[in-house]
Amino acid sequence: MRDEIKSVLRKYQEGYSKRDLHGVETFVNELFVNEPDTFIVGTGNGEWCKGLQDIRELIQIDWEYWGDLVMDVENAHISIHDNSVACVAMEAVLNKKTESEKLYKNCLERVNQIREMAISEYPFFLSSFTTN
Repeated sequence: MRDEIKSVLRKYQEGYSKRDLHGVETFVNELFVNEPDTFIVGTGNGEWCKGLQDIRELIQIDWEYWGDLVMDVENAHISIHDNSVACVAMEAVLNKKTESEKLYKNCLERVNQIREMAISEYPFFLSSFTTN
């Protein structure tokens, strides 16, 4: 299952590298399950995208205006629960020209939002990163 997840992450990276604006629909349909609870968490405030339409809109905007995303897929930490849910954590770099202090503040706020969500909704998520 980890290899399948990494394959999807590689395809995700490939899409963000190519930025084919005419292929956003196909990209989303190939990588995301068309279920009401399908969601991704973006990096900006309020970027909780639920459903394929919201996800398409986010990716379209990312590909048009965002910086260059490089994800460390090969070293991703993947936790699989009950063979039905996987949590992925990995390093990524965004190359973008912007005001660094503002970007840093927004990133820290976003990390804290995700952390709080993980604690309240997915308590197993944090326990999977504990080391002995």
